Amino acid sequence: MDLLDELGEAAIDSYAILLPTVDGLGPLGREVSNAPEAFVDKVRTHLSEQRDVLSTFNVAFFGRTGAGKSTLLSAFGGLDGSDVSPGDSDWTTEVRSVDWRGCRLYDTPGINGWGRLKSRAELEAAARRAVEIADVVLLCFDSQSQQASEFSKVADWVRHYGKPTIAVLNIRNLRWRHPVKVSNQTARQNISEPVRQHSDNIRTELASIGLAETPVVAIHSRRALFARASTPFRGPAKRDFLNEREQHGIDYLARWSNFGTLESLLTSGIAAGGAQLRLTSLREGMRAILWDEAGMLKALDLRLGERIDEVERAISRHLEVLGYLESDERATYLHDDEWSGDLLTIAETARGAPYLMPADGTFSRYLRTLLKPQLSVPRSEALKRFKRLERRAFDDHEDVDEEAFVSRVFDEPAIAAALEAVWTESAAFLERELSMAAAELRHSDFSAERDSSGLGGAAGSASQAFEAAFRATGLLTGVTAAVGVIALANAWNPIGWAGGIVVAGISIASSVLGIVGSRHGDSAERQRAEARAKAAYAGRTAIRTTFDGIEKDFAVNARSTAWREAAPSVKTLLRESVVLARLRDQIASIVEQLDETASKIATTPSVDVLEGALQTLLNDDTSADGRDHRDVQRILLGENWFDVAITPDDVNTTGSGVFVEACRARHDADVHELRRALSGALLHPDMTRVAGWLQLLADTATRDAAFRAALLAATPPRGARPSVAVAGDFSAGKSSFIKRLLVEMEGEVPETLHIRADPTTDDVHVYQLGSVDLVDTPGLQSGRSGHDDKAVSATTNAALVIVLLHVNLLIGDTARLEGVVKGTEAAPGKWPRMLFLINRCDELGVDPLHGVGEYFNRRDRKATELHAALASRGIDIERNHIHGIAADPFSAVGSSLPVTSAAYNANREWDGVGAFLEALRSLSPSEIAQANAVAALDNAVAELLLLNTETRTEYEANRADAAKHDALIRALDECLDDAQHLSDTLEHTLSEAVSRHTTNAISKIREVERGDDEKLAKAMASWNNPDLHAEIDVFLTSATVEIGEWAVTHASAINRELAAANFDEKLGRPVAEKEDTPHDTIGDVLGVGEFLTVSAQKLATGAGTRDAVYAIGKGLGKNFKPWGAVKLGQTVARARVVLQVAAVAWDAVSWVRTEGRRSDWDETTNAAVGSVEQNVADNVAEFLRGENGPIAYLEKRIAEVAGIRDDHKNQQMLADYELSRTDRRLSAISALLDAFDNLRKEPRSL
Repeated sequence: MDLLDELGEAAIDSYAILLPTVDGLGPLGREVSNAPEAFVDKVRTHLSEQRDVLSTFNVAFFGRTGAGKSTLLSAFGGLDGSDVSPGDSDWTTEVRSVDWRGCRLYDTPGINGWGRLKSRAELEAAARRAVEIADVVLLCFDSQSQQASEFSKVADWVRHYGKPTIAVLNIRNLRWRHPVKVSNQTARQNISEPVRQHSDNIRTELASIGLAETPVVAIHSRRALFARASTPFRGPAKRDFLNEREQHGIDYLARWSNFGTLESLLTSGIAAGGAQLRLTSLREGMRAILWDEAGMLKALDLRLGERIDEVERAISRHLEVLGYLESDERATYLHDDEWSGDLLTIAETARGAPYLMPADGTFSRYLRTLLKPQLSVPRSEALKRFKRLERRAFDDHEDVDEEAFVSRVFDEPAIAAALEAVWTESAAFLERELSMAAAELRHSDFSAERDSSGLGGAAGSASQAFEAAFRATGLLTGVTAAVGVIALANAWNPIGWAGGIVVAGISIASSVLGIVGSRHGDSAERQRAEARAKAAYAGRTAIRTTFDGIEKDFAVNARSTAWREAAPSVKTLLRESVVLARLRDQIASIVEQLDETASKIATTPSVDVLEGALQTLLNDDTSADGRDHRDVQRILLGENWFDVAITPDDVNTTGSGVFVEACRARHDADVHELRRALSGALLHPDMTRVAGWLQLLADTATRDAAFRAALLAATPPRGARPSVAVAGDFSAGKSSFIKRLLVEMEGEVPETLHIRADPTTDDVHVYQLGSVDLVDTPGLQSGRSGHDDKAVSATTNAALVIVLLHVNLLIGDTARLEGVVKGTEAAPGKWPRMLFLINRCDELGVDPLHGVGEYFNRRDRKATELHAALASRGIDIERNHIHGIAADPFSAVGSSLPVTSAAYNANREWDGVGAFLEALRSLSPSEIAQANAVAALDNAVAELLLLNTETRTEYEANRADAAKHDALIRALDECLDDAQHLSDTLEHTLSEAVSRHTTNAISKIREVERGDDEKLAKAMASWNNPDLHAEIDVFLTSATVEIGEWAVTHASAINRELAAANFDEKLGRPVAEKEDTPHDTIGDVLGVGEFLTVSAQKLATGAGTRDAVYAIGKGLGKNFKPWGAVKLGQTVARARVVLQVAAVAWDAVSWVRTEGRRSDWDETTNAAVGSVEQNVADNVAEFLRGENGPIAYLEKRIAEVAGIRDDHKNQQMLADYELSRTDRRLSAISALLDAFDNLRKEPRSL
């Protein structure tokens, strides 16, 4: 014991869990934090209890309620019987113990009870604690039945602690091993046959859980108590106690209880190896506790792992969306003072690897796709405004200061509205991707550095110098006050947030453009031309750089805002991730130490002391001729009474006047109550109302053919006989009951009717009984596959259901029985057309021949207890539906064949079967006919319930179908929206790239001296230069990547929706072309485009090899031709020019000669500028939207994806139609079932 104390304390010391305070763990965290304290309490309590019982050998009685444990303990201890139940379930609620020959015997609360005084959980917990400290466990069963759940608890509790076991089978039959009452040897064998069958069933079940060597001893605990009890006797059946002792004597009662066999077996086992058993109990008990704790921690570790996976996914998702943070950013957003560092670095250290997400998250990329299209309109408008301002300033020779320039060129509300729209969509993106409540977002100011410029329109006048130089800066701050009002008024919605970020970060009005003045040339006209050229260049450059700055700063600030608002959540996740990782490490270490400690506990050498005890028992038995297994079983099962010759008891009380009068009075009362119960049950509901319900069903079937099966079932076939189904737990005596009824009604007992103690009836059998059919069903709770389902199904068509119970009433799992009474999803409840018959009342512990009044009293108490037990399960029945019987009193008939009703005469007065038969025979033809009609009504409702289940399944499938289309349609819409954003972005990006060169060209045009046509033509063509070609080459590469990202992102999202919805199609699955050449439907989407202009020759951009181009060809749709993937690989290489000057669609020289002549040189240059701008716009449009152009390609893809979406919308409409149809059917079924329930609720006259 000292060693176990040391090992226990060592285990406690090693069980240290450091759990920092962290949000998010919830119940899991509480479980972890409570585990050490619970373990300490468990170990020390166990060691303390073991120390308290160390000086004794401990035997625990373990088993189902009502199995006779308290009677057995009282017999061992020679008690006065006051602790023995008078027949009530769950009588023992606390662990009680008695001393016996230097040992300590523990009586425990029964398992599988119905919780009469305490909950089943409380009672079973007390029983388990007693098992933990026991050295030997007596597994107590009785001859009622042995349920599968009993053996599962034996496996979970008794075997787990490595306890040696003895199974004790308490026989309730008052005639078993009572030779003076049963003088016939054949009758003795008939009575003992069920005992052997029960024993075989117990041995089989114990073997299945690893306890095959457990001996089974049959005893009569009541008779043992009568032999061993102290006086005055205070237990139940006091009159029987006195009679038995007076008539038979203590020695007779002791001998024929077979209690001595159990006592000898236990005594011999303790004598042969008590010390070894005690040591085994100590060691294995402690080992079991350590292993249990290790197992619990392993299970906890699995749940921690699952939680870590959830947290990791959430962290990764935030990093994917918001972008991976570099060191300086981590310090800004994820620093934790308590943890003395940034949490991302700490988490990566704890997990042993960095997160691999890019710094540029999907949010930033999404912002960029929004910004350029949204700002393209105000940018374009600003350029138009500038052109008008420029022309007016130079035509009117007026100066434009920086304030006027800003106010007249930039449309501040339009820019604010564009940014507001961007933020609204961005906030929705965050809410969609991260479930981030956008209303929580706050914004910080954008930084802004400003330059200023002015516009000198008076340059070149007669007496003044012309000033024309521009400096441009970013347009980074300032909006109108009206936008701020929007932000404040609508802080709860995305528009409000958008306004807020604009107010906080952007002020357009404060950004200005200034003049850098200088004199150029010798003449005013030359100065004017130079000034205008510089003004054109500087103005356009200012607009471009201003909007570029807005885009850049907005994106940076938006990402910062998003990270700032997401940081608290991410920090919580990171803390939890670190804590969980550390907890798992600690738990792994503790488990290892617990296993190591358990391994240090010595293993007691295995010696089967009970086998030696059995051999001693066999040697001591003088009647044993041999020494084989059959002799052992004969002794253990008490079969040595077969050949004993004892003078029979000639006392006969059944003929006494008092006995007969009491039985007759009770019979008449029982017949009256059963007749009331049957009549009331079968005459309900009123047939007029039933006819109304049937008409409702017929009308519904006319509208919907699916109801025709129910209508057909509602009409009983001509000549049909009402059926009476007999159901109940296995070994409740159903087959014996049916045999008794058949014999009493002078029917033949068929070969299919088997009478056994183990689960025998494995199918439904129908027997004719007068004007009804008796239906024998498989027993409930037998543990045999399919038995429960067959039994319940057989009750559906019955006009009357008889539930047969043994005297232990409701034990184990009663869900099936409750379903028969209340109804299930598959069948209506059978109440009130039910009778509850408590069978085997001869085993209530009182011999009716000695005390018929007490017998009837106990029977009534059992009926009252059953009424309360059913009520505890929400089943409120009338008392006259409960009746007590003994179908085969004392198992006197058993499986004997042939048999006549005379075989039951000895106990007919009190066994209660006659009252049931008389009530059944009294049913009139009209009542029988109505029983048929009501049974048919049940059949119709069962069909409705089946239809309801099928329709509900169909409804859910239709709803799921509609929903899965909805999710897919959303994904396709997002794909289309992003494609449109991408298209706008590509157009804007290329236009901006070209505009810089257009601006230079326009500047050169303005500098051309009057009449210099050749120079003018060169200036007009100068926009198409090698630098532009290189930029377009870069644009193509960027466009390829962006289209690839669009395709891959949405292909993945859409394929996930397809997979989640179990659609047969999948984007990206290879399909066959007409020539049966397989191709990738996703890969067909993308490539690198070929851009053509309208010109004398078509010009194509350069690109890499076909393989390099096609490598990014991932996307959506079927039969999508890749964008230039083949053609482009065969064209000019990357170094080739993009737009060849010699082949431009617009010939500048020709234009100057034919179209550019104007009366005024200013008009000529203005026209040249307009022509360049128009020509560039046309070329850019053709470049993007011409054959094989990127936007043309996207527009085709948009059309194809839209076609897919529209197809799914049509399918969704069909699913919605089917959903509506099944919903109407469900409503019709519900109306019929409600009407049926109203029929059942109709008051009954009794």
